[in-house]
Amino acid sequence: MQIELYARKPIKECRVLDIGCFEGGLSYHIAKHGADVTGLEIREEHLGRCNFLKNVFSNLRLNFIKGNMLAL
Repeated sequence: MQIELYARKPIKECRVLDIGCFEGGLSYHIAKHGADVTGLEIREEHLGRCNFLKNVFSNLRLNFIKGNMLAL
């Protein structure tokens, strides 16, 4: 994955923040490769879909939080 090129370490050692993660698709794919991923989403309806992904794929290091990137 290209993340390894930019991070200069294996993806399994990476922690990724997906800002504006929408429904969690990209977060899921990155976590599937072994990264520890946190998705940040402000919209409650999208966060519900994200948490569905988290529950279905509970073996992944995948978390979602509700928040605004301007408040980080």
